[in-house]
Amino acid sequence: MRRSHRPATVRAAAIAAILLCSAMSLSAQSGPPLEVTMHGTRVDPLDQLRFPDTAVGRTSPEFEFTVRNVGLSDLTLPKQGGVTISDGDGASFVITQAPPTELPIQGRVRFSVAFKPASFGEASATVTIHVDSPDYPTFSFEVAGNAIAPSAQ
Repeated sequence: MRRSHRPATVRAAAIAAILLCSAMSLSAQSGPPLEVTMHGTRVDPLDQLRFPDTAVGRTSPEFEFTVRNVGLSDLTLPKQGGVTISDGDGASFVITQAPPTELPIQGRVRFSVAFKPASFGEASATVTIHVDSPDYPTFSFEVAGNAIAPSAQ
């Protein structure tokens, strides 16, 4: 009677395939470690989020953002400057609630931005989230608003 080694070979190949797939999913990440949402809707880096028309000298309602760490390691935001507003009319936008500095795997932090124009017209700026990820240290998107004359009261 001749003995076949086929079942052992098939099992070994299946185990090797499982180990290879597991190693690939643990070592490869195909994008930024952050997912940013506003009111449950994902924010894309190409988005421009518009605040409602706001009177000069007043502050708009806040936009609250949730940042989730979808990466493979804990992240840290700088104590000062974890979220910055720059470019264009950066002074017309304010961070009203800064996020904490620690962002564990699958953890979430929140921050808020408001439009507070000092002069009339359109304004835009870039909001940037800074983390200690070597491959993707920033996540940016644009905000915009229109400053109007205050209503007579």
